[in-house]
Amino acid sequence: MARRSSSYDKMVATKMLDPEFARGVILHSLEFDDSIEEALRLAITSMGIKEFSEKSAIPVQNVSGFVRGKRNFGYRTLGRCLAVFGLKFTVTKDEVADLLAMLVSSYLFLMSAFSIATSCLTSSSRTYVP
Repeated sequence: MARRSSSYDKMVATKMLDPEFARGVILHSLEFDDSIEEALRLAITSMGIKEFSEKSAIPVQNVSGFVRGKRNFGYRTLGRCLAVFGLKFTVTKDEVADLLAMLVSSYLFLMSAFSIATSCLTSSSRTYVP
């Protein structure tokens, strides 16, 4: 028999094997502003690391590291995790475009501020007469 953490509850773990129930747990967690990672950690811990590992085909060591916060999963692996619960996530072009626009705007602002600071330093050194 596998070792279980003190937070393992057999009744909850059994319920988490029902995809509908598990999906509800994750969605409920997301409603309270938990990240996808935190919602998955809760669901995986409730289901049992070994059981989740078998369903997701992700090695137990990787799942355990993720649950303990020692490992992060990339987009593909997060997608595989969510698929166990009948969920998926997508990154849309609009979100990427918004992020890119924000980065370009920040870059232009910093370059403008640098240019102003440089011109102030350059112009003040020309007018200074000892």
